[in-house]
Amino acid sequence: MEGRALSAGADIREFGKPPIPPRLPDVLDQIEASKKRVVIVVHGATLGGGLELALACHARVGLPGARLGLPEVTLGLLPGAGGTQRLPRLIALESAIEIISTGRQVPIEEALELGILDRTGKPHEAALAAAAAILDGSLIARRTGDIVLQPDPTVCARSGARCRAWASSGDGIAVRFFGGGRRGCDCGHQAGGDSRRSGCGCA
Repeated sequence: MEGRALSAGADIREFGKPPIPPRLPDVLDQIEASKKRVVIVVHGATLGGGLELALACHARVGLPGARLGLPEVTLGLLPGAGGTQRLPRLIALESAIEIISTGRQVPIEEALELGILDRTGKPHEAALAAAAAILDGSLIARRTGDIVLQPDPTVCARSGARCRAWASSGDGIAVRFFGGGRRGCDCGHQAGGDSRRSGCGCA
């Protein structure tokens, strides 16, 4: 793989400027909807929009030294290209909320254990090996946005309390996750569902 990283996210010098099409969320939706399975190999810092790109692909392979995260909250922002929707569908809800709300970088070993990555590999071999695994059925390619989860009120309440504690202490970054949208809310509502009927209290 060339370069120090797959993608470390947006250029903050472009913040506040008019967006230039195509919009990243639209590009990622097209990738996710592709009939051909898309395998991504991540290396180096895969942050912000870089991780959101990986989440939109159908399988993810990590190279040694890769770090993944959604650091937008450190700038007072929320991930804007599906990260708050796809990550909670791919891994445990509480882990997803913790990663999104702290902005911390997840090392490759933890990313594999959590399920953000499907496998690890060696440079120049990882992509072909993953593609072959999809063909022989040993690696299941998935559209992350199609994964249906049911909200866990206990996890939602615990995570909400943690965010409120961070906000009141001034020692951390607290964000509130809003529901709705095409894929449902970040608490794992069924795509297209009404978060007000779910009982998780995030709406």
